[in-house]
Formats: sequence, C-alpha cells, structure tokens
Amino acid sequence: MSINNRLANARDYIGLTVESVSELLNLPLEYMMKIENGQEEPKIEDLEKFSKLYKHSVNYFLNNDYSFKSDVEVLARATSDLSDIDREHVMRFSNILSNMK
Repeated sequence: MSINNRLANARDYIGLTVESVSELLNLPLEYMMKIENGQEEPKIEDLEKFSKLYKHSVNYFLNNDYSFKSDVEVLARATSDLSDIDREHVMRFSNILSNMK
C-alpha cells in the first residue's frame, strides 16, 4: 500500500473528511487532495502533523511499519494523549489485571 492510501485510510478510519483535516492541520485543501490522490508526496513536517492527528507513527506512513503489533499498537495509540495521571491509572489497572491471572 502506498503512502497516499495509508493516509486516506487512516483519515477514513477516524471518520474525518479531507476538508476537515485540511482545516484542522491548516493545510491547503488542494494540497491535501493531491497527497491522497498520489499526485504529491507530503512534506515531512506535514507527515508529522498527520501522524499526531491519526495516531500512527510517521514510520507507518512511510514504510507501513509499526514497532508494536495488534492489541499493543491499538492500546498505545489510544493512550498516547492521556495525561500523566490518567496513564498512571491505566498502568495500575493493567497491573491489577495481570496479577489476577
């Protein structure tokens, strides 16, 4: 899968339109459409913006590569924007569940 397809799929997955991403990231709509149509490669600084918004690593978009797989990947993405206190609560809960086995 190419970078433009990975970007479009990630955007679709979280339910955003090209127009809304253009506004959220302050990128020209024409530029966004060219990227998703494969007519233009995104700049690295824009790829970092996509990465943060879509909660995927830049490496995923460039190489379709994750350092984490399956459930761990989803959990890491889901908790990445939590506050330190909320992450601490998640870790405590995880430890409780692990000890219940």
